[in-house]
Amino acid sequence: PEHPVRIPLPDEHIEAHGPPHNLECEAAVLSACLNDEASAAKAIAIVRADDFYSEAHRRIFEAIVALMDKGQPVDVVQVATRLRDSDRMAQVGGMSYLTTVLNAAPALAGLEAYAETVARKARMRALILTCQRIVAQGYAAVDDEDAFIDRAEAAVHDISAVRRKAKADTMRAALHRAFTKVQEASQRAASQRYTGTPTGFRALDDATRGLQDGEQTVIAARPGMGKTALAMAVAGKVAARGIGVVVFSLEMPNDQLAMRALCSEAQVDVKKARVGAFDRNDLRKLTEAAGVVGMPEHFYLVDTPCSLLDVRAIVRARAADMARTKVKLGLVVVDYAQLMDAREGIRNREEAVSINARGLKMLAKEAGTHVLLLSQLNRGVENRQDRRPMLADLKESGALEESADLVVGLYRDDYYDEQSKTPGVIELLLLKHRHGPTGTVTLGFNAQSVSFNDVPNPDDWRGAP
Repeated sequence: PEHPVRIPLPDEHIEAHGPPHNLECEAAVLSACLNDEASAAKAIAIVRADDFYSEAHRRIFEAIVALMDKGQPVDVVQVATRLRDSDRMAQVGGMSYLTTVLNAAPALAGLEAYAETVARKARMRALILTCQRIVAQGYAAVDDEDAFIDRAEAAVHDISAVRRKAKADTMRAALHRAFTKVQEASQRAASQRYTGTPTGFRALDDATRGLQDGEQTVIAARPGMGKTALAMAVAGKVAARGIGVVVFSLEMPNDQLAMRALCSEAQVDVKKARVGAFDRNDLRKLTEAAGVVGMPEHFYLVDTPCSLLDVRAIVRARAADMARTKVKLGLVVVDYAQLMDAREGIRNREEAVSINARGLKMLAKEAGTHVLLLSQLNRGVENRQDRRPMLADLKESGALEESADLVVGLYRDDYYDEQSKTPGVIELLLLKHRHGPTGTVTLGFNAQSVSFNDVPNPDDWRGAP
């Protein structure tokens, strides 16, 4: 064509408009601070001096923050004095510009909106700068591409994670939300028994009221006790309700995990799967079970080594995919805490487990899902006469206990004693329950098929005295 439409290149756009910023909002924030000391306190809770694009505005805000830190009054005279004392009055354009900012005369009620705009523009500039650095580093020689991508993703994520500001909330607003939840819970109670996502095991749900969104449960046990099997049983029952599930199996391959889930559903001896010694009846039951286990569409398994960043990235991607089809991601399972990859620079395993445990709890809150984190127990359990687990037995990290809303220890008496008086029974000891009672939940356990079931026992939930 004679006159083709010309699309400006990014560099040309930057040259014409500069990085994202809003000078009017910056001036409005400063004007509010200079006119009202209470507004200055509100602004400091939302923005930092570095968030201002204009150097003059940045210097003015630095003076305001310095005065607030010293408990001195904040007004145009005090700010001007502070700027003169630090030889920065010329950098802000002198007293004339300071007066211009003072007279910007914003509506003080709109201060928070102005400040949020300033902070958002700063985040965009930080994102652009970070991406430019990633591009430049990407063109250079990269020894480990996976590690480079991991660091790049972390850098981008940190822009939003690190820069979140704490905000005070009014009791009235919090009470309104709490009462709304009470009403919603009351309405749900008419149609369902639990406030969270049911695990599918009545005794456990009676004790916990289901798996609550934004919370973390730690299931801890010695090897061979059945923690992976229990987590998969819960995951399967949650997925069967049409709720999204992502399982990170860091110890067992996906195919093996699927086979165990299949044998559990079919009530077929897992040992037969290792040698393929299925009879005709087994094959029939396995075929029927495959239709049940494989039915949930949004049930994902990940068996590759994962760091906390990997888990975050996969959970966000899967949650976004599910949201497009109106499916909620209700459960994330990580098997197990001590096998998660450590972040670069971590000094020891205990620190790595602590960071990962806290990061997974934050992920639960951020994604509005429930995280089921499995953990090993220390060997000290084996040296006691009563081998029931305690909180002190959590391996390598007290942070597991601190970050968890619920800690469940598993114990099977017949695992240690062939003459046990309670064969085929597994105890789920609620060692910590942030929002409910502690005590013991009893389930039936079939060691051959590695499956669980509710037991018809009125004492299957025993709260702590």
